Amino acid sequence: MSRLAAIFLMVTLFFCAPLSAAQLLEVNITDPGKGQLKKIVARAYLEATPEQVWKTITRYESYPQFLPRVASTRIDRRSKNVTIATMRLDLPFPMNGTWYTNRYVENKAAGTIDWKMLRGSLKSTVGHWKISPQGKGTLVQYALQTDPGIPFIPQRLIQEGSKRTIPDILRAVEAYAQKQ
Repeated sequence: MSRLAAIFLMVTLFFCAPLSAAQLLEVNITDPGKGQLKKIVARAYLEATPEQVWKTITRYESYPQFLPRVASTRIDRRSKNVTIATMRLDLPFPMNGTWYTNRYVENKAAGTIDWKMLRGSLKSTVGHWKISPQGKGTLVQYALQTDPGIPFIPQRLIQEGSKRTIPDILRAVEAYAQKQ
């Protein structure tokens, strides 16, 4: 690529890219081995401070206000660093009526939140947030392993759907965090 073409591309990307859109660095699917759920891991740069992002992702009761497909949230119990929350999702058939109660364990010093489903309409779901300062913004890692427990839906289809949805989640977190 010529130098002039490279400059044109950079200028075009700078002026045409949305100002409030998470810069998705990667979305990978890893296979931990036979009989185990594949793990979807996304990394993105958010134009919001780590404090803004932390406030956003730990206010579970606010999820319906900004996260796609979260219809309602109820905080069942909250202690210093552990929250038990029940969420209902707004998903199309055959996932309509999906709900789960997760246990969220927060470690603010490490910038991590780990969650695991305690009960719900899914077979299982576990996940992880990791945030760290990066320049004027925040580097975010979001990991998810989900098994809806519906045998006629191929796992590959679930993974691809999740892989497409995760960027929307990260953009929603960024937009809401910028308002904090």
